[in-house]
Amino acid sequence: MSNDMMMTIYRVNNASSPYPESMLLDDENEPSSSQQLIARFDLGVVTGILRFIKPTATKGFLYRDQDFDLGAIDMSGSARETRHFRWRGRDSSENIIQLGSDQKIGSIDFSKDSTILSGRVAIDAVGEAAFEGIRVAKVESTERKAKGLKYEWERLSDEQYEQERTGRWG
Repeated sequence: MSNDMMMTIYRVNNASSPYPESMLLDDENEPSSSQQLIARFDLGVVTGILRFIKPTATKGFLYRDQDFDLGAIDMSGSARETRHFRWRGRDSSENIIQLGSDQKIGSIDFSKDSTILSGRVAIDAVGEAAFEGIRVAKVESTERKAKGLKYEWERLSDEQYEQERTGRWG
């Protein structure tokens, strides 16, 4: 199997936030028997990583790594599709990890041809944020980039927050 995969880039406006910034969402398919969709986002007030979860995934506070294994992913555009996700991130002003953000479930609706998306996500600083966007590019990506996004997800943990907190405030 090739290590090449496609990355789709969306330009997204955050309709619920007073911040004028926008978001670039790039989705990564990890080539394996159990595919995952993982993305980097920037909503102005927060930045981070989101990971799509399978429809049968645990919806509560606790979750398992298997919740991110989507099996065969069909983004061919045969139907409008809603995908749910968990996210981890940092606030943009002080770069502080947002504890518990991965306990919240967000959603993104993709149009039939996957050129338009709209979504909702709960962010402590602003409440529920809505966003919408259009696809602006589809480019080749690499397995290395996808693994880098997964590594970033792992680094946005409670343990990392605690290390940074003690470094900031002692």
